[in-house]
Amino acid sequence: IDLNTALDASMEASNLIQGFQHLEPAYVAGLTVMSSLLDLLVCQQYFNPHIITIMHHLLLGSKGSGNNPNETDYIIVSRPVPPEFASRTFGELFLHMSTEEDTIALGLYRLIKSSAGNQHYVVTNPRKQLRLRPTDAVYLIGPQGRG
Repeated sequence: IDLNTALDASMEASNLIQGFQHLEPAYVAGLTVMSSLLDLLVCQQYFNPHIITIMHHLLLGSKGSGNNPNETDYIIVSRPVPPEFASRTFGELFLHMSTEEDTIALGLYRLIKSSAGNQHYVVTNPRKQLRLRPTDAVYLIGPQGRG
């Protein structure tokens, strides 16, 4: 086991042992939302009137104005990490996606196996040294039809 793999495993174990609220099974499974996130969004709307538009584009995709036939619609999708990237780093995947597929890798949907059962969670803005696993999925933002 290399140092990065050991650090990743240690961080996962530490977070689970400490019982961080954001790692509770209902939250990571997408069954609940922390009310403080909604409060933050409403407060940010006061200071940044475009935040709702930005969230709309992130969650539902970006539609062109219709005035320019060359405009592209962008969406967020998830897909399994390509098999050739299993055991490689997130940085390598990010570089490949941005240069070869015209998409940006935003994060990972990761499986953790424990004695209590399997649990998935989201890793946003992963370190470039983070090792990918065959069970990972990657969140991408890019032109519609590229997911």
